Amino acid sequence: MSNPKYVEDFAYLGPHIKNRNKLMRDHDNDTSNNYQQSDVVSILTNLGAIPDYVARKFHLGPNFAVDFMGFMDEYKHQFEEKNGIKWEYTNK
Repeated sequence: MSNPKYVEDFAYLGPHIKNRNKLMRDHDNDTSNNYQQSDVVSILTNLGAIPDYVARKFHLGPNFAVDFMGFMDEYKHQFEEKNGIKWEYTNK
């Protein structure tokens, strides 16, 4: 999401934006999860770069972010076991 055109077109607010949750509103009254809408956009626009293992397992829903990160953690662990090297492509 480093392309400014995508950011504008999709109204993406990344986690680097301070207090981004206060800048967004979604369909429910729970203000603690407003950022998830923006995170869905990020995942879907980058779906081609997400490992098939993860893309096939996660479902968009109320806990998609938690599920997505859990499946990525599983994938990273399996990657390390299978290849003998630590997954270094992403970090927290």
